Amino acid sequence: MTTEGLHLETQAGGDAGDGVQTQRLVATGDLDLATAPILGERVDALISSGATVIILDAAGIEFLDSSGVRVLVQASNALEPLGGRLSIENMSAPVERVLEITGLLERYRSPAG
Repeated sequence: MTTEGLHLETQAGGDAGDGVQTQRLVATGDLDLATAPILGERVDALISSGATVIILDAAGIEFLDSSGVRVLVQASNALEPLGGRLSIENMSAPVERVLEITGLLERYRSPAG
């Protein structure tokens, strides 16, 4: 899915047999006031389809503002009661810096790094 400023690609991760349904989401562009709702809608759709773990590949995110952070927190809050989590892999420098400043870096850092 492409909207001006943000491109999202979903890559199925599958079920490891333990009831954990993993989905990988690759984002490229800006995650800001204009595009955050698009990410929120995609995450909601993934959760509705059974995803309990969402891995966001953030290597291509060039800009992250408070609207983007809000969507990340909302996604995490929606997954936690399901026994899942949101992990962020391959954080770009802007994503890592904003999450560090907001105190959220360790919450979203992927176990894979």
